Amino acid sequence: MTYDAERALADARCLLLKQHPWYGHAAMAFCWIRCHSAGTMGVRLRDDGAVECLYSPKFVTDLSIPELATVIQHEVEHVVRGHCVRQSGRDPHLWNIAADMVVNGRKQSPRIGVRDAEGNRAIPFRDTIPWIPPTLPVSCPTDFYYNYIEAHRSRCATLRILDNHAIWSTSQLHGRHAEAAVAALLQEASRRARGDIPSHVRLTIEAYRAGQICWRSELRRFVQQRHGGMWKRTYSRTNRRRDAFGVPGRRRLKKSTISAIVDVSGSISRRLLNAFFSELDSIARHTATVSLNVLLWDVRYCGFFSPYRSGDWKGMQVTGGGGTDMIAPFKWLEEHGAVDAGVVLFTDGACLFPERRPYPLLTILATPSLDPPTWGRTITLA
Repeated sequence: MTYDAERALADARCLLLKQHPWYGHAAMAFCWIRCHSAGTMGVRLRDDGAVECLYSPKFVTDLSIPELATVIQHEVEHVVRGHCVRQSGRDPHLWNIAADMVVNGRKQSPRIGVRDAEGNRAIPFRDTIPWIPPTLPVSCPTDFYYNYIEAHRSRCATLRILDNHAIWSTSQLHGRHAEAAVAALLQEASRRARGDIPSHVRLTIEAYRAGQICWRSELRRFVQQRHGGMWKRTYSRTNRRRDAFGVPGRRRLKKSTISAIVDVSGSISRRLLNAFFSELDSIARHTATVSLNVLLWDVRYCGFFSPYRSGDWKGMQVTGGGGTDMIAPFKWLEEHGAVDAGVVLFTDGACLFPERRPYPLLTILATPSLDPPTWGRTITLA
């Protein structure tokens, strides 16, 4: 049977609705635009929050319906993970490969693939598209794979990108507005799918919801809940309620100490660092019962201030700018006996996190992560 592009797209979306309802409902919300210059297919965010998918009719009709449904599933994943608005200043080619890698998963256990009549996953160009290498974990954010690819460029020279990522640059929404548009798409598709939601999509929805929480308020609350220890009666201080001879005052036995690990890798902008340190400054000025230690880290030790005082950040010589390792700083703190009342971690999430530790943790992510720490509280900058 000869298909025109629009009929093929309609049938592919119906097949997605049958096999993977959540992806099918998400795809039904797209605005589909015929565009011969697209070459293949690509997505972008419109200024009204709608998702546009530009497609080449020839590319669409050259694929089987199951293969086309797989490519549509691939496009939905790019939107879900915010790839079309998160490239920033990264190398476009390497970001493209990392984005496809995280969407496709491992070749032996792909994340995409609509099954054909024989029950096989129909994945076009399977042998030449990017896959997560067997030596790497599968649950890391895109930035983690980008850092890996940046260090292994030669291995990626012959890889083929499944779709047209150049269309991403024409997106009209960015930042918080883009997150709101993606969150709306996630919620509507989840409502229509009636509970049939992929597990990683559930995590993404939770991450977007977490982004609605004011991280500054949550940081202050975390610090206030870990104020210093017991009060002690003492005659060396005046009683503030009853200033009379023979009535003792009070003093706190000691301050609590909170250690803040600050990611200073290359993907953390100066604007984000300024926002975080301005809040630490406020805490340092107004909290007399808590002492702050600040540890700067990318893949290695980049500086330590103990205790942190308001304004210290202005004199910091940030020597990071490399990759990201957020397991090592926890080990460093433990080895140096620098863990007391809890730890605050500020990072973009492009990293692995340590296993559960026996102390409180507040993680503040610059962008939503599909694989956040397994303990403590995790929120996204808002």
